Amino acid sequence: MRRNVGRCYDGGDQGDRAMITVMQTIFDNKLGDCGRACIASILELPITSVPNFSESEEKWWKAYDEFAEKHGFIILEFQADEWNVPKFYHIKIGKSPRGEYNHAVVGFGDEVVHDPFPDGGGLDGNAKLIDVLVPIDPARFRMTAAIKESGQ
Repeated sequence: MRRNVGRCYDGGDQGDRAMITVMQTIFDNKLGDCGRACIASILELPITSVPNFSESEEKWWKAYDEFAEKHGFIILEFQADEWNVPKFYHIKIGKSPRGEYNHAVVGFGDEVVHDPFPDGGGLDGNAKLIDVLVPIDPARFRMTAAIKESGQ
């Protein structure tokens, strides 16, 4: 897992919550793993612990859902222009600044807080889609987060 200078934290809207950032490792306009790196960053997992859903072809959404459920989440996907931008970590999907294909970055509110591509660049224009990881059991998730933060 690669950590940017310290952590992804601006001291503003994110409060005391910092995110360990993970960079993508596959650079291909069809099989690239920017989405996998975004999920790894949000869940603070090594990239090798997250499947590259791009390799699943037509079944990628099922693999994505199964991975999220295994980790206690469901994934909700919204058209970016139909929903207020959430003030928590989420995945923004839109046009890559490097070509005619999609790219994924981590957002927090209106901002892009992590681009897993080494040279950065974010998205070319606004996000088209927003993916949100929602805890299946919010009470259990809150308890796990509290224990993790207390170091127990």
